[in-house]
Amino acid sequence: MVPLAIWLGLSGPQVLVLLVLSGTPAAVNVYIITQKMGGDGEMASGIVVLSTALSIVTLTIWLFALKTFGVW
Repeated sequence: MVPLAIWLGLSGPQVLVLLVLSGTPAAVNVYIITQKMGGDGEMASGIVVLSTALSIVTLTIWLFALKTFGVW
């Protein structure tokens, strides 16, 4: 999403908002919905935890890249 936004000519703050919105982890309500529908709640909770942990790393890398290339 970020390269596409830059290619479309969006400015720094707009790119940052898009980055944060597209880089957020899976929502916690996924676990609740999975439990209600009889799915594997343990796997859903694991996905939420993993995506949250990975988003910390990936968002930091993206912010560093945007700062380095002068987008932000």
